[in-house]
Amino acid sequence: MAVFRTTSGTTINKAMFTSASGNTSGNSAFTVNETIPSDTPSTGSIRIVDTSDTGSTRETRYTYTGWTNSGSSQFTGLSPTLDRTYTATDDTAYVPYIDTEADATSEAVTVIYSTDRNILVRVRRKAATAILPFETTGTFSSTGYSTSAIRTTDTIVT
Repeated sequence: MAVFRTTSGTTINKAMFTSASGNTSGNSAFTVNETIPSDTPSTGSIRIVDTSDTGSTRETRYTYTGWTNSGSSQFTGLSPTLDRTYTATDDTAYVPYIDTEADATSEAVTVIYSTDRNILVRVRRKAATAILPFETTGTFSSTGYSTSAIRTTDTIVT
């Protein structure tokens, strides 16, 4: 299950951040050029896009344990550590509000509200009882956001 910020409609904003220099393979932190917005989850996932990679490994998901704007803007406590060196300004990154394998009937995140954000909610399941992918758009506002996923059994997928 994931909740992404969008640029419009269902287009995920994959360029929220650009890579700063020094993001080398094995690092447990990822530095970005932009100030990290206050409504970024305090812990969660960051997806980094290697724009020079045209294969299926172009985008890598890391979890982070914190972020800071002190000195440089940085996501810290990455797991796993960076699997490659990211190029300054060419490579991009984005942070979903939620990016998890759901293990309950609901998922939630607490953030500091800064401004309304357009979002895309995506729910998928490919397991013994697979469901058809579910997507919906909405606005994350000062009152939050809530939706219910429609879980239609996928009888075709194997």
